[in-house]
Amino acid sequence: MTDSHAHRDLQGGRARGVAIAMFVALFGTGFVAPGASASNEPEPSSGVEVISDIAYTDPVPESTRGNLLDLYLPEDTDGEPTPLVIWSSGSAWMADNGKDGAAAIAEVFNDKGFAVAGVSVRSSFQVQFPGQLHDVRAAIRWLRSNADEHNIDQDRMAIMGDSSGGWVAAIAGTTSSTDQLPGEPATDGVSSAVQAAVPFFPPVDLLRLDEQTDAQHETYDLPFDPPFVHDAPDSPASMIIGCPIQTCPEEAAQVNPLTYVTGDEPPMHIFHGTHDSVLPPGSSQTLFEGLIAAGSEATYTLVDGAGHTVSDIINADSYEVFRANPGGQIVTGQEPAPTWDNIEQFIRSAFGDAPGEAPGNSGNAPGRSGESPGNSGSAPGRSGEAPGNSGNAPGRTGEAPDNSGNAPGRTGSTSGALVLVP
Repeated sequence: MTDSHAHRDLQGGRARGVAIAMFVALFGTGFVAPGASASNEPEPSSGVEVISDIAYTDPVPESTRGNLLDLYLPEDTDGEPTPLVIWSSGSAWMADNGKDGAAAIAEVFNDKGFAVAGVSVRSSFQVQFPGQLHDVRAAIRWLRSNADEHNIDQDRMAIMGDSSGGWVAAIAGTTSSTDQLPGEPATDGVSSAVQAAVPFFPPVDLLRLDEQTDAQHETYDLPFDPPFVHDAPDSPASMIIGCPIQTCPEEAAQVNPLTYVTGDEPPMHIFHGTHDSVLPPGSSQTLFEGLIAAGSEATYTLVDGAGHTVSDIINADSYEVFRANPGGQIVTGQEPAPTWDNIEQFIRSAFGDAPGEAPGNSGNAPGRSGESPGNSGSAPGRSGEAPGNSGNAPGRTGEAPDNSGNAPGRTGSTSGALVLVP
């Protein structure tokens, strides 16, 4: 443990339990947007059928609600199967109500011609990893198996979430091409695949979160202290594996979505704020770099000043977008802006939808018809080569290849904000 970690641990030890309880109070009820509160979620739009508390698997333990999902189904679809957005809200893995934030997502995406599913997974008090991974994959299989009944297009499924729900989205994406995970209940030949993933500020490499937090504070001179030490034995990161993460590195690595990367992942767009007080932006950067290194399609939007809320990110004015161009070089730019419309365009592009196919869409938003916004190689800030971008990275143990900050053209520590040579 570094001196800074030790100081934080000594100063914050007595308050850590209070901080974690406060975190659950703030974030345990799921993401709510735009402009609503958890106690005042938006009412479903007219013309939307809502089916609540569907059990996608058996409850274990019996008291859990982490086996439930809600559906928000647009009724006016002209008989055509609707694409699906799956949403799971975050709680530091401490709550089993991740589906509760989906009403706000449905308010956005039902009008765009999408069905929405809010999915809960079990909390770390109810089951330790890999229970949460098995849960989300079981939910995806239930949605696929019951797609015809609910007029859902099983070949056009995207998953989104924030915080630990962002982790749900990320790890569902990186395990998407795996038919059966070790120890997973039998999938009976039903695919757990999604076609796009949009994680908002996910935890990724648990073992590096404190290192990345220190770098974040040094880079941005943040005016607040972290709410807890991630390496602590009672932190959310330790609780999900039932062991202090630094003493159980193998177990911690299994939680890392990059452990499962093979290069066959669906397109992923990751969002994070520079002023996130709970999870450092270096976490999302690690996910982005690991996906690029494996040859997968990924975009990373870093939003200046944004905290640990999706509402800080959507429609932000100051941000930077990172991609890899066809030559494997990381390029930066301002396209696409962090808006729901552009997230829709990203998802539809991942689905292979033609321009103008979505109801009410003009087809002229960035990233349409399979072309990645800013991915021409001429965006400003072009620099260096993505480390290890050979596309042959199966068997990863959770660390992005060559993620040490000294790759060609790159400066600074990769545990902080992504820094490129102009």
